[in-house]
Amino acid sequence: MLGLDTNAEEVSRSLLGVVVEAVAEADEEAARAALDMVAPKTPRRSGRLAAGLRAVVESAGGFAIVDAVPYATVVDARTGFASQTLLDGEASILAIYDRHLQDEFDAVR
Repeated sequence: MLGLDTNAEEVSRSLLGVVVEAVAEADEEAARAALDMVAPKTPRRSGRLAAGLRAVVESAGGFAIVDAVPYATVVDARTGFASQTLLDGEASILAIYDRHLQDEFDAVR
């Protein structure tokens, strides 16, 4: 009798850690890149809006561009300085995740 056994379960468990680590590293890099994209587009009257701009990596994954200035969302709704800039830069942000994941998968081979 011929039997076939794979280590698919073991491989999938090890890949999960690799993927989680790669995504966490990509979150950090993507947050910095997003802030670098948004900062120059931020309207400056008094400078408070630009000074309050931050990129925050979320504990559940991903990142957010935040600003403690209470009128930040109003200015963004009117100008799109953050939301539209991030939509326009979506491909470059996604490329960061793609590169990190591909690098990790290539290292596993």
